[in-house]
Amino acid sequence: MGSEVDGNDAGYIDLSHLASGEVPDGIDSSTRELDLTNNRIKRFERLEHLDQLQRLTLRQNEIRRLPAELNRLKCLEDLDLYMNFVEEVDPAAFEGLEKLERLDLSFNTLRTLTKLEMVDSKNLPMLKELYLIANKITKIENLDALGELEMLELGDNRIRVIENMGSLVGLRSLWLGRNKIARLENLDPLRNLRILSLQSNRIVKIENLGALKNLEELYLSHNGIEKIEGLEELTELRVLDLGSNRIRVLENVSHLKKLQELWLNGNAICDFGALSELVDLPNLTCVYLEGNPLQTEQPEQYKQRILDALPRLTQLDANLVK
Repeated sequence: MGSEVDGNDAGYIDLSHLASGEVPDGIDSSTRELDLTNNRIKRFERLEHLDQLQRLTLRQNEIRRLPAELNRLKCLEDLDLYMNFVEEVDPAAFEGLEKLERLDLSFNTLRTLTKLEMVDSKNLPMLKELYLIANKITKIENLDALGELEMLELGDNRIRVIENMGSLVGLRSLWLGRNKIARLENLDPLRNLRILSLQSNRIVKIENLGALKNLEELYLSHNGIEKIEGLEELTELRVLDLGSNRIRVLENVSHLKKLQELWLNGNAICDFGALSELVDLPNLTCVYLEGNPLQTEQPEQYKQRILDALPRLTQLDANLVK
């Protein structure tokens, strides 16, 4: 039996870390924010009457299934199910949740996005942020109706191909790190994208980014890239992360006049002369070059030669420049 909950202060109720194993009885129906983090809850129940609830946090529980009753929470704006065991979603679970803007299903066991049943336009029409980190998802699909989506996080899954994103024209941030993606492709419709992250994949070439003219941050570290190229149209870039690749030559970045941070640590760059490529970048203040032959083979010259060439730097590697 769950314990009775005093509803006198019903705007926000914190019932986290009780290890009760279930949702307590007696939660006031006028509650607007409810935190049930880390309670070993196994079933989504005793919540259907909370028709004023705007934020529900069920982090670190043991929920495996999202039932149809979830769709009774019509005022819900933020639903956090981070770190559960969700593997099944009732087809009606998200039906009519017209106010939901943020959904976090990270660290669950979803194998496919079809289980979210989002294809109907009446499901999640206002969703802006969707977090699906560390599931077992193999394919990007079934997101067509999420026309308002601005942030999509699919890192640490089993995705091999960037696809089926043509309708997500409002997307501003796309996170696909720690997957099995071998090629940059099918990104042209995402013309409003500001942040693109594909760290720790299998990419060997920078390509097919010409349509992303508004891109401000590009993260491609820990891939197999051998050459800096394909950035001709990305003149709004402020952050470029190409650390831990196989790049031998510092080139093709001199046109990136808005660049503030350049990460090239852990590559194969050995020529100090290549620093001339960076001399005329007026906003560049942070550069990472450690772990290249520049540093490992010439440690006595490394810092001073870079600072002589780039006197505007305020940070070199992890060190602030005085």
